Amino acid sequence: MTALNVLHLSDLHYRGEQDHDVKIVLNALTETIGLHASSEKIDLVVFSGDLVQSGADRATFEQAIHNFVRPLLVECKLDSSRFVICPGNHDIDRDVVRGSKYVELGLLASLRSREQINAFIDEHWTMPIAGTIPPAFARLSKFYETQWIAPNPSRHFANLFLSIHSFDIGPLRIGVALFNTAWRTTGEPDDVDRNRLVLGERVVDRAVDMMKDCDLRIAVYHHPLNWLIDDDELSVEGRLQSEFDLLMCGHVHNNSPQYRKTVSGDAILSQGAALYVSRKYFDGFSILNVRPDERQAKMSLFEYSDQRRVFTPATRIVEGGQIILPFADSRARAKPSLASTIRRVKSVIRQQANKHLSLIGTPSGAQDIDTHFVCPPFDNASRAASSVDQDQTRAPKSILASLLAIPESIAFIGRSEHGKTSLGHYVAVQVAEGNADQPRLPLLCQFAAIKKHTNLFWQLVRNRVTEISEGTIQRSLVENEAVFVIVDDVDLFDTDRLTILKQMISEQSNARWCLLVRNATGALSLINTTEANFPGFKVSGIGELDRRSIRALSAQWLNTSSGEVTDAMHRAVMEQIQRTGLPRSGYIVSLMLWAMLNRSKGELINEAVLLQNLIDFMLGRMDYSGALRREFDFHSKSVVLQALAYWFKTTDEIKTKNDVVARVIQFLHSKALTYDATKIVDGFISCGIFSQVGETISFRYRRFQEFFVAGYFADNPSIRAQVLASPNWIDYTREFDLYTARFRHEGDLLDFVKAQIDSIDVPEPSLDGPQIEQYLASTKDPEFVATQIKKMRKEPMTAEQIDALWDSADRRLEERERKQNGKKNERGSIETYFVVLEFYSELLRNLEFVDRERKKLHLDHCVALWEKGLRGILSGLKEVVEEFRRELEAKNQPDNTERTIKLLTFFEEAMAFAWPAALSDTAYQNLGSEKLVDLLDELAQERGTAPLKRLFALFILLELDPARSIKRFSELASNRRTERWVKSAIVQRLFAYYHSRPLSASLRGEFEALVADLELDLMDKTKANGALKSRLISKLQQSAYKESDRQ
Repeated sequence: MTALNVLHLSDLHYRGEQDHDVKIVLNALTETIGLHASSEKIDLVVFSGDLVQSGADRATFEQAIHNFVRPLLVECKLDSSRFVICPGNHDIDRDVVRGSKYVELGLLASLRSREQINAFIDEHWTMPIAGTIPPAFARLSKFYETQWIAPNPSRHFANLFLSIHSFDIGPLRIGVALFNTAWRTTGEPDDVDRNRLVLGERVVDRAVDMMKDCDLRIAVYHHPLNWLIDDDELSVEGRLQSEFDLLMCGHVHNNSPQYRKTVSGDAILSQGAALYVSRKYFDGFSILNVRPDERQAKMSLFEYSDQRRVFTPATRIVEGGQIILPFADSRARAKPSLASTIRRVKSVIRQQANKHLSLIGTPSGAQDIDTHFVCPPFDNASRAASSVDQDQTRAPKSILASLLAIPESIAFIGRSEHGKTSLGHYVAVQVAEGNADQPRLPLLCQFAAIKKHTNLFWQLVRNRVTEISEGTIQRSLVENEAVFVIVDDVDLFDTDRLTILKQMISEQSNARWCLLVRNATGALSLINTTEANFPGFKVSGIGELDRRSIRALSAQWLNTSSGEVTDAMHRAVMEQIQRTGLPRSGYIVSLMLWAMLNRSKGELINEAVLLQNLIDFMLGRMDYSGALRREFDFHSKSVVLQALAYWFKTTDEIKTKNDVVARVIQFLHSKALTYDATKIVDGFISCGIFSQVGETISFRYRRFQEFFVAGYFADNPSIRAQVLASPNWIDYTREFDLYTARFRHEGDLLDFVKAQIDSIDVPEPSLDGPQIEQYLASTKDPEFVATQIKKMRKEPMTAEQIDALWDSADRRLEERERKQNGKKNERGSIETYFVVLEFYSELLRNLEFVDRERKKLHLDHCVALWEKGLRGILSGLKEVVEEFRRELEAKNQPDNTERTIKLLTFFEEAMAFAWPAALSDTAYQNLGSEKLVDLLDELAQERGTAPLKRLFALFILLELDPARSIKRFSELASNRRTERWVKSAIVQRLFAYYHSRPLSASLRGEFEALVADLELDLMDKTKANGALKSRLISKLQQSAYKESDRQ
């Protein structure tokens, strides 16, 4: 049985003999390798570039060979024929590049397409590698002299682009192709070389020809392939994947082994860590053990420990520091007919994703989906990914990768503008890169494009197929080969389209599906509804961005690595979110960052103002030069877009371009105008307001369409009144949210919505205010409940039982709602109630110029409605738990029943105290505005306000004015008549706030003392000494939110 052991090293950045730190790391390396080689022989050492820090001095290369390579080979018991190396960007002489700018400019202009690159390679293929080197390669002269033309018995070819080595390991002939991606690098910082580099299709083809007799082929290059020019990446990636068994690269200083199974072929990618950057950085290497007969490979990863001065297994990267990967012989692989298709369209799919991600006017220019996409957290991921992974503490991208790797279809549920479309583009890129259950062609489509037709599936995907392939993909391939269909903005209450979608899913056996489902309200989840509609799908909810993600977005927008600058922007964004109550979605955070960098200087921002500024900027970029008979000014553009937006809204949200142009012609004719309609539509596309896919057009973001509909309402009051008088007015809540945020005095709308929500036939909660208070008073303290659940989770299957209880409760509540509503996929009264309540709250937030007394009356009513919703949820919880108890007692199984009832009690009590804080957070996101602080405070202070309602108002106030709310909580705490359950709820809310929000130094002490006093009161130790109180405060401080945590 033959095995091949490859030591993969990269990125040493050797600076010279005076660098003592690197000597410490290299001593640890040789010691570790010596120990490993004594038990398992090393057959080959591969170094994937950046041997030295600077390639300007020949002596540095020679010192690296003398002080690093030779001692390493001695420990491996190998001669120089088993050490192979490719150049990296640090191996070049940067002064040569800087002194030959004309060469760089010429290469940038002339090497853009596959044809141009191949022609250049053909021209330079036989040119000398020593002596008088062509100007484009002179930057690597010292590397060539010391490495690629230095004597090496295993090398049988070397030129400017490529070096080929081969040798025998037992019966296997091993071939190594060392590719040069460094000849186009400048060595300048800030990734300026990204998407400028060249490897060359012609180089790969010739390497494959020279290695025909090899049994196992290894390709080595310094830069990941996404650093190449787009055409070159598209040309070489499939060839490398299909013709080589092992791919090895470096540069990114990230130890990341992968097995890539794509339509081109199956290959192992070893992305090497930096062997040395500094002793404080992650320094590492890997050893790959390939066993072709067993069709597997074991990769062992190592990292440097500066405390011990040794290399140890990299358990932070993979469990145990080792990973087992499948191995397939490249010469025996089948090449499905889908291969060429995905290779051809992959770069287009990536370009579309990058374009979607790049908000017009960003200071950093074009965005890269891999680098700049910030994946939102997923709710319910434990259930969705349970078949592949139980560790849900991992990063969202890692969880998403697990979901893509399984064969089941998936669904993600999120509110509008919570990043569903960006997620869809990212999924499409990942699938195109081969990161799915099998090679599949990704197709991103719109739910609104579903129509009744004889060829349902082809009609859905046709425009996307045309867009990514310029019409070259045949219908038969899409309907028969493996595809991955991503359907964006699925509306579970659009029964006609939903029925057609279900039909397609049942009929199209070659398709795996990813549904991005729209959720209209933040107060209710549609996870169980989605699972009921799409059995077998793995379903997750899209959550709001955490602070770490918002910090990452801030850094990307600032295009800086400065921690201080990023911290300042991050704090500004979080302050705006806290003061305005806007959701923490990628869309909202990006708008805030845009405004802060372009226009806003710290004033309060609402979404309508953000959109107005952005759209003003985008429309100002439209170019109509020579296209129009008269000036088509900004107001003209807005009026046309408003008319189009309302037309889209009231008909179909996806139109053919011909229909849109015809509509613009009709509109202009009605105004006796003679502008060029085609040029107008093209202008809307080019500036980013419209998005074109094939022959269809839609607004780039749904929020753009809603913004212009809001403007249409302002200019057409009769249409606005007509919409409000219709039974479908609720479908326009998002448009009216923007309308009132822009035109902030429409008090009559408050009266209208109040009347509408009061007329909704929602069941009155079975528990009234006093009964709810009694129910909460009968439960134990949240800390006791949490302790008991933590204890019980140590027992087998308890965690699954808790999840099952919650799922069962969800299903029972939803079943009651469906029975009351009568139809499975129509919006029921409870969901309608919360949709309208959130809209009512948004109106109160927006309409700041409504008279004070009128606003106060509406605020009081609004908070009462939220309190009613909370009573409904708690009443339902109590009823469901009582049903469980009755069922358990009827089974008459004493041993199991007693334990399960105890678990059920803990579950009920934990949920009872969690819901007030959770629902108040949802209310704050809709109602939050500094302009309502005084009114909320007055409401909480009024004598007639019920305790639960007062708590709800104070919980919202806590987010808007922490100092004032803490004062009110202190007054409640010191009042002997305040009930115990009220104090328990306050402690839980304050503790959660303290853990997730920054507090000023002046407020922190008062806050901590209040929480400690409340805890002492609940512990019946009000006369406790100062030492106990100090211990409680110290314990509290351990969980305080800190900016340095970057959570």
